[in-house]
Amino acid sequence: MRTPVVVGPGDLYAAVAWLCSQQEASLASVAWTLRSLVDHPLETLELAERLDLAVQLGLRVAATPQGCGWVARPEVMPQSFAPFLAELPFQWVLGRLAKAGGRLSLVALSDRLSEAAAQALAEWGEWLGYWRLEAGWIISQEAA
Repeated sequence: MRTPVVVGPGDLYAAVAWLCSQQEASLASVAWTLRSLVDHPLETLELAERLDLAVQLGLRVAATPQGCGWVARPEVMPQSFAPFLAELPFQWVLGRLAKAGGRLSLVALSDRLSEAAAQALAEWGEWLGYWRLEAGWIISQEAA
């Protein structure tokens, strides 16, 4: 089992967009900039590489054509997202959400996920349209 993802789509997009604007950047520059852009810079870069949105070239990092394509058209999900998203426990959250009456605190996910992983999972679910995320609460689309 993989380590739970702590990077949501917004942070991933911000990092890849910055990389696209740079063409190529040193690891030091990437680390420094991502610390100011995202909550989990190393994990964000790791996820970008895993999803083929960025690539490390020695001591430099660059966005891939697929990464810049996603930045240019964020409504078009890259094919590399499908296996990644299939690993996320959306059905588990949807089940908990239904049992909670359509409104679930992120804290309620702490029995299985860290706070950062719960937040990231909630952001991915919102990005995919499974629910809304509002001030630390997951709200079902039916309740919205």
